[in-house]
Amino acid sequence: MTLCKIYFTFGPSICKIHFTSGTFFKLSCLTEITDTERGVLWEHLVLDMLKVEYGEVFYWRDKNKNEVDFVIKGKDNGFIAIECKINPLKFSPKSIKEFRKLYPDGKNYCFLPQIHTGYKLNFDNLIVNFVSTVEQIINLK
Repeated sequence: MTLCKIYFTFGPSICKIHFTSGTFFKLSCLTEITDTERGVLWEHLVLDMLKVEYGEVFYWRDKNKNEVDFVIKGKDNGFIAIECKINPLKFSPKSIKEFRKLYPDGKNYCFLPQIHTGYKLNFDNLIVNFVSTVEQIINLK
């Protein structure tokens, strides 16, 4: 199980490599955006905002391929777990639950682009805050 910095690679099976959203568009020469590409672009946008606000941004994945899109250091040495989804119906708490077995302290978020008012859901005592980046990016500290 590894927490690693975004943009820093230990090998393709452990860490993600992200480019800026502009680079993604230039490399892809997209004329239409698929749902998968929309999700990748949303993740990149969230990463850009997190890096501006927090500097260090991490990614977590275990050997069973559970992954958390972004992890940042929170207050009191806890870790904030962040998932990015275009469609809230595609969110599953499975990876965050696995992450919390190792890093129990911290808050959990799912960033969604279309919501105006944040809400919380309880998944067997795992509280996940569903928010839009614009609404909550500054308030994670």
